[in-house]
Amino acid sequence: MIMNAIHLVQGDNGTEAQIRTPFADQDRISDYATHAVTEAASKGLIKGKTETNFAPQDAATRAEAAVMIKQVLQYLKFMN
Repeated sequence: MIMNAIHLVQGDNGTEAQIRTPFADQDRISDYATHAVTEAASKGLIKGKTETNFAPQDAATRAEAAVMIKQVLQYLKFMN
């Protein structure tokens, strides 16, 4: 969802070429989310639970969600 919001604000469709995620458990990321996770990770908007694991099936905590929202707002220059 965060990448959809970024593309909406920036007026693009996010079709740039993607590389693989840096996460060892990337095979557990749902097919529909792989592109967005890869793009968000490459932009520094999201990080894994550890340096090598994303834990895609885990629920995000409120603190993790707040950090992602802050990262997006800073990326879009809506916030310092």
